[in-house]
Amino acid sequence: MVGFMDMASRDGRHGRGTDDDVSVLAPKGKKLPPPSVQFRPPPELVARLDRARGDLGLSRNAALVQLVSFALDAHEKEQSKKRGGSKEH
Repeated sequence: MVGFMDMASRDGRHGRGTDDDVSVLAPKGKKLPPPSVQFRPPPELVARLDRARGDLGLSRNAALVQLVSFALDAHEKEQSKKRGGSKEH
């Protein structure tokens, strides 16, 4: 029959279905955009950030994400030491 195809079910048996019944990739849902955060640092910090991003070859946003992540990792590690834990990130 035109429009029908043989398809395997999850248990390995074969059934018949229309092309509309077969989905190779099911959508996982829409990804939410990252939150937009306004950051107003002093001009001296912007200048330092721009020098660092130039050294790293990154956009300002990418450098900011990388450098803040690094600083937060170091902060969390230090806080863990103060609490007596040894949780690594």
